Amino acid sequence: MAWSLMWFSYNEAMRPSPSTNCARERHAVLDFGELSTLAEDRLLILGGDFNAHHPSLSSTQCPNAAGNHLHLTLNSSDTALLNDGSPTHVRGGRLDLTLVTATLFSRARWEIHPAVTNDHFGVCMYMRDVALPLVVPHIPRWNTSKVNWSLFSNALASWATGYNPLSWDVDSLKEDISAALDAAANGAIPLQGQPTRRHKNHWYYNEEMREASHRVCMFRRSFRQNRTQVTLANLRKAVCEVHATGTRAKISKFHEWCEGFNTHTPLSELWRKFHVTTNRFLPHLTHHAPVKEAQRLVEEFASRTSSAFLPQRAKETQQQLREGQIQNVRDMMAQLDETNTELPLRELTAVRRPDKYTAPSEDRVTYSILAHLGPAGDEVFLSVVNASWRTGRLPTAWKTATIVPIPKPKVPGAFRSISSVSCMEKTAEKIMLNRLL
Repeated sequence: MAWSLMWFSYNEAMRPSPSTNCARERHAVLDFGELSTLAEDRLLILGGDFNAHHPSLSSTQCPNAAGNHLHLTLNSSDTALLNDGSPTHVRGGRLDLTLVTATLFSRARWEIHPAVTNDHFGVCMYMRDVALPLVVPHIPRWNTSKVNWSLFSNALASWATGYNPLSWDVDSLKEDISAALDAAANGAIPLQGQPTRRHKNHWYYNEEMREASHRVCMFRRSFRQNRTQVTLANLRKAVCEVHATGTRAKISKFHEWCEGFNTHTPLSELWRKFHVTTNRFLPHLTHHAPVKEAQRLVEEFASRTSSAFLPQRAKETQQQLREGQIQNVRDMMAQLDETNTELPLRELTAVRRPDKYTAPSEDRVTYSILAHLGPAGDEVFLSVVNASWRTGRLPTAWKTATIVPIPKPKVPGAFRSISSVSCMEKTAEKIMLNRLL
């Protein structure tokens, strides 16, 4: 969902060139039909001098072709006329029209400006209590399959050579290394484009497409595990097959749509199908209120895992053991043990993961980036982990997760949560786990 504000002169914006003046009305009809379909996935405000006359538009002149078409289009689209019938021209004409999405109609107020005028009166429109829809921006990720690792490691080593932390606070250290990784990655790793998803709701998706896509995923996984000429040939063959299947599905689906069109099909329906087939509609959110739904899922998880739901006997046992557990922790802290020493480089090397295809968190750092920090980068990263180990406190960013509600395929209206945590935090957690075990 997004806002669209359009204000134009009908005669200037929609009139074709003089050489095609015989098609003037037809050309204008198609243009407005396309504009009206934007109301289906946007909050639309459309205004200007339409030069359209029809009784439904509070016009004082005889209906013309533009007015008849505008009347028909308003009845078949999700737009409403905001004018209150007041004249918008000094001669009493009602040429300037303001159209809004139907959902905005009850929140909008239209009136003539008391002072601003020339031959047309100034128009004022007021909106109240309009909650702007949340648009999740696309955050580009680094394409680690086309990275220059030597350039990345050298840039990070050059920064680490002159690095002198102003503070040994874990949050400050984490921000410093994140900024350095950002700068080094931007110079050595190209960004990925916005992905084009072919999910079950796509306009031509069918069972054959699902099977072909599944085979591509299967052969891609096989190629990652065993890089041979045979697995590569199988992967290429599967990719070619899914492209051919998609082409056949597009042609079949488009012919199916065309068979349903006739002279009574509304123009807005034609434009809607055109936008879908050309991918011109904005992508819809998985949930209409993702932030609110994610917060609800977090609260539900917290309530279900709360000790308040434990049986009374379990609560009493916990209370009896609590003082002994606290004393045991204090006794262990007073003893010298190898687990209380700072983390060496070999423990970081032991838990390092070479995975290329991992989902990063908001910092966009993946396991493959951590695997190519170089000696200087490893020392700086270990300094952050050791500072957290000494102070007993995690950086604030490591305790933050991005939670996305995902629809459950077999339970309509139900969602499950997927959270992405920083790969740096998970690496540090793995080091601690190996040491304690």
